[in-house]
Amino acid sequence: RAKQDPALYPNGKGPNRKSGSPSSDHVAGVLSQQDRLCDLLESSQANDRAVMEQFGKAQVLKAEADIIKAQAERIKAEATRSQRAADAMNAFLALHDRGVNIPDYLVKMLKGND
Repeated sequence: RAKQDPALYPNGKGPNRKSGSPSSDHVAGVLSQQDRLCDLLESSQANDRAVMEQFGKAQVLKAEADIIKAQAERIKAEATRSQRAADAMNAFLALHDRGVNIPDYLVKMLKGND
C-alpha cells in the first residue's frame, strides 16, 4: 500500500480511514489562515494599484520632460542662429569702422534705430 502524503491529511487520517469531524480549533485555524491570505491578497492588489498609478504618473512626467527637452533644443537652436546673425552684423560694422564702403542704409539697418 502506498504511503499517504501527510500534507494532504494533516490529522493523520487517510482517504480510506474513517475520519471524524474536524475539530473546531482546526476549522478556526483554517478560517484564520484564509482570512490572513485574503488580507494579504487585498493588500497586494492595493499595492499593485498604487504602483500602476505611480507608473502612470511617471509616464506623464516623462512625456512632459520630453516636451520640455524638445522646446529647450529649439530655443538653443534659435539662440545659435541669433548669435550667428549678431556676429555677422558685428563683422559688417567692424568692416565699416575700418573704412570698407558699406551702403549707408545697410549700416543704419545693422546699427538699429539709435
